[in-house]
Amino acid sequence: MVDGLRIAHAADTGKAIAALRARDDVIYAEPNYIVHAINTPDDPSFNQLYGMTKIGAPQAWDITQAAATS
Repeated sequence: MVDGLRIAHAADTGKAIAALRARDDVIYAEPNYIVHAINTPDDPSFNQLYGMTKIGAPQAWDITQAAATS
């Protein structure tokens, strides 16, 4: 943890971030996005490949597939 770090929960995230960013004693304020996997690799041998989850291959797949469709 960082000295002085605080985590705040708010009903209206946008307003809370704007109010916090306006303060001189706040270094930064940002939402804590929750990311959910939407795709999985379609390689039938994916589970047999060493280290794919260790290097974040499924997460990268989600990012690149989402970018390709947007």
